[in-house]
Amino acid sequence: LLSLEVMQGENKGVQCSDVTELFIRVRTKDEEGEKSGFYYTQNLEEDPREALKRAAENAAFAAKETSECFLSPKEAWKPSPKDEAYTVEAVNNREVSFSVLEEKAHEMEETLRRENPGAQILLRLIQTKETRGLINSLGTEMEAAVIRFEAEMEFAGEQEGVPYFYGICQSSEKLEDLQAAFFLKQIRKRRNMRLAKGTLEAGEYPAVLDCETAANLF
Repeated sequence: LLSLEVMQGENKGVQCSDVTELFIRVRTKDEEGEKSGFYYTQNLEEDPREALKRAAENAAFAAKETSECFLSPKEAWKPSPKDEAYTVEAVNNREVSFSVLEEKAHEMEETLRRENPGAQILLRLIQTKETRGLINSLGTEMEAAVIRFEAEMEFAGEQEGVPYFYGICQSSEKLEDLQAAFFLKQIRKRRNMRLAKGTLEAGEYPAVLDCETAANLF
């Protein structure tokens, strides 16, 4: 993960993290039947025999399984032409350097600030790459990857003396798809949806909630 925050034309925060995780599944058989035990670790220096042992021990607490859980080489995923975007090579080619991410973030933040004078704008640009590999005792080996770019904007302003705050985000598998125009459109849309300043008489009113409000309620 690579993340950059920009405000008033300056870098306000940078985050970079790299995590490798190992998931183990062991199939065992006892008087109840076949079961699967699982074990998870981020410690790649752990003794593999001990990790396998712990997964096998965890199988004692699992329910009996009725279907085969391991993929054979014939059943394993093989990228077709439409899946080529998810190969490790293709994803690595779409990954960008910090300088490219920084240039994009400053470009978008400057446009948003210029079009909304007086507003406080924080733009966060994030690149997340995930690679997954699978190896099992049937001889199956496969790997796939995905990359996501996200732009998150925190926007604080004032309209007719009433302060307001917007949180808007956009995501894509390509950095070039993230555009300031998307956020400008959302800002205009939300401004137009605001109610005029005033009070309402007590009573029952029909209401239509936007997606963010509905999600927060549930």
